[in-house]
Amino acid sequence: MPTHYFQTNGTGELIRNVSHASTLQFPIGNSSYNPVSIKNNSGSADNFSVRVLDVIENNPNLSAIKHVNRTWDISKTNNNAGAGIDITFNWNAGEIVNGPLSNPTLNHYGTYWETAIGSGTAGAGSPILSLTHTGYTGTFSPFAISDASTPLPVSMAFFNLKCNEGNVELYWQTASEHNSSHFVVERSVDGIEWGKLGEVAAAGNSTSTLNYSYIDTSLLARALSYYRLLQVDFDGISETYGPIASNCQATSAFELVIAPNPSAGKFSLKIDTKRSQEIGVKIYHTSGKEIANELISAAEGTSLHYLNMKDLASGVYTLRLQHKGGIICRKIVIL
Repeated sequence: MPTHYFQTNGTGELIRNVSHASTLQFPIGNSSYNPVSIKNNSGSADNFSVRVLDVIENNPNLSAIKHVNRTWDISKTNNNAGAGIDITFNWNAGEIVNGPLSNPTLNHYGTYWETAIGSGTAGAGSPILSLTHTGYTGTFSPFAISDASTPLPVSMAFFNLKCNEGNVELYWQTASEHNSSHFVVERSVDGIEWGKLGEVAAAGNSTSTLNYSYIDTSLLARALSYYRLLQVDFDGISETYGPIASNCQATSAFELVIAPNPSAGKFSLKIDTKRSQEIGVKIYHTSGKEIANELISAAEGTSLHYLNMKDLASGVYTLRLQHKGGIICRKIVIL
């Protein structure tokens, strides 16, 4: 092991200019020496910057993954062109986790971890302590090495939602999966207390993009709600994504203002409607249980109505108001 190298134990990077068709070594490391050699085949000279971290970034769930416990953060000034670049990574035996590596594979992180463009050739010896990856024409930043038999775990491409006829449709995509059992969908009205809505089976193992969805058709879906997603492996280890928020409140020629909110239990409802009508008012606990139900008469124009909920325990509740134009759900808080 060299006695002198550039230690990248902060945010700094080693920057070197690499001419076209030439190879240059970057003598870097953190707690140990993990040099990188870069051959520039992109058509012109360019500045490359490199640093190494003693961990794999952006993926904490690595309990069953054979990998090198390093992230190489590599960038170049200009876009990758021509035949791209060739990169040789080096590590030490003590940095192999859950090993040994029989078929080391280069991964790149963009919005998620994925197998890097190009092809890799493992270095000689046992254990394997180097990998040369040729023909990389993709984008830059974090690179990591795992074994092909245990790719990096579920990589979430996105987790999002949309309102669909008063319901909330949750949808997400994975770029790859390893040992993935199922997804648990949870909902909250305050972002603190969470309840399980349902489960969606996962693929188990996959190296291609997969799409999933779940529709919340409950009454609470029409009010301001928060959702999060738990990805659960077969060994019970889970990863949480979110939360994300929605408000799929129905819209019509009808307006509702609740004040004060929060309150000690007394609320006023200011209703603006273009026609006189009977309105159903229901109160729900966060569990979805109905705890109050009454009918009020609203005159055309603006009318004021009162709710006395001081006998209810402090907490967050959902007010569901059904009128001729649809349903409105709002979160109310009792102090």
